[in-house]
Amino acid sequence: MSAPPRPVRTPAKTTRFGAVRLGDRIGDRDNNFDILRLLAAWAVLVSHSFALVGKAEPGHQLNASLGSMGVLVFFAVSGLLIRRSW
Repeated sequence: MSAPPRPVRTPAKTTRFGAVRLGDRIGDRDNNFDILRLLAAWAVLVSHSFALVGKAEPGHQLNASLGSMGVLVFFAVSGLLIRRSW
């Protein structure tokens, strides 16, 4: 038995300056949004672990905690992907 053929990856469209637009990369599944969502969820878990052990969470230079930044990134990326699938 032979393995099924792998799908052919088409290169992303580029603008006249050679840059790839976000809209061109969202259309396919070959993007890094899943890893961004995973890292954001991980940041929220790490933030909650401080409360579980009874310690104060260290602050950030922007006066925001790791958990709040993770929630913002997670919702922004998820909202972008939901909007694209709609």
